[in-house]
Amino acid sequence: RMKTTSIVNNDSSLYPGAQDWYNNKHVVIVGEGFTSEEQDKFEELAQQYVDYILNTEPFKETHLYFNFTSAEAVSDESGLGGYSYFQLSCDENGKIIPDNLSAISTIGYNNVSQYYAANIIIVNDDRVTEGAVADDGYRGYFYGGADEDGMEYVARELLNYLTGHEEGYTADTKEEKEAQRAELMNVLY
Repeated sequence: RMKTTSIVNNDSSLYPGAQDWYNNKHVVIVGEGFTSEEQDKFEELAQQYVDYILNTEPFKETHLYFNFTSAEAVSDESGLGGYSYFQLSCDENGKIIPDNLSAISTIGYNNVSQYYAANIIIVNDDRVTEGAVADDGYRGYFYGGADEDGMEYVARELLNYLTGHEEGYTADTKEEKEAQRAELMNVLY
């Protein structure tokens, strides 16, 4: 079992709708390419990811419906390569290649929570310039680099996943943004 840390927990007996088993969306954040000595760095990045997501529209107004937990997956060396939990790689342009969905699924099924809605993997490698999305048919997996570009990518793709949009979709106009906001509200409420 991995060490897990609750970052945000909005489960409340005061409001029964705000529970994982009922309606809240539980998001698990895991590091890829972080050694045991780098776990503090991972925890700081996980908190930054959560802060970024919850301060981005339309997540900002729906923050009570999200729980975030981090899970430590220790690699034998820093970055991609060697033994790492997800066995990820990146291409020559720095795009993350999600090679092993079975390893990813293990996080949710065996180590964190059967109720989680999505898994964010923060990739600790300077070569990474572009994130990736994968789906095992049950949950979404969002890979981002250890920087603000990675946070922006993951926030956008998590929103796309929850609202049923294709990877890469960006709501540009006021009408499109309002429509995607309404879609997220329908998912949560």
